[in-house]
Amino acid sequence: YYDRVSPLYSKEVNKIWLDFYDKTDVISRKFSNYFVYPVMGVAIAACIASIFLSKYIQPYGSWIIIGVLALLFIAMIFVNMKIKKVVLNENTKARQLIVDHFGGNKFDELIELQKSYMDEYYENLYPKDEEENASNEENKEAEALPEVKEEVKEATEEVKADEVEIKEDNVTEVKESTEAVDNTNDEKSE
Repeated sequence: YYDRVSPLYSKEVNKIWLDFYDKTDVISRKFSNYFVYPVMGVAIAACIASIFLSKYIQPYGSWIIIGVLALLFIAMIFVNMKIKKVVLNENTKARQLIVDHFGGNKFDELIELQKSYMDEYYENLYPKDEEENASNEENKEAEALPEVKEEVKEATEEVKADEVEIKEDNVTEVKESTEAVDNTNDEKSE
């Protein structure tokens, strides 16, 4: 593999990828230091404050904690999406630098060499009878699309069912913990 596509592992290309990884590491640290850690600190402080103030805000203490955690979760989702977007942009820039380094035609040739090597590797790894291979390719092309669609549909349904089950479990756990806190508060007030 290395002999066939060795230009992709040249010093210049490796430097481009190292610069990419360094930039993404800086981006990740920046988001952590300026957003994630402060938001988590505020969330923890709000949860602790609601615990200490629970006797004054008795019916709302648990809901405040749940709300803070929900907001924290939503904020983390948005931060993660933003980080992915920035990293993808940096990846696109790094790839373009590599294309510019080789030139479009040479880069395309290297990618084709890489693909052909991988095809040969898997053919050698899992050899098939030539006649069976030819007939299977024709059948696979005709049958592949409906099977793939069905597999994607089934996987999507399974994921949705799992998500519903997880959400129901989380709701049950939250209700139970809320009831336990309310019962404890009731006992303390008596």
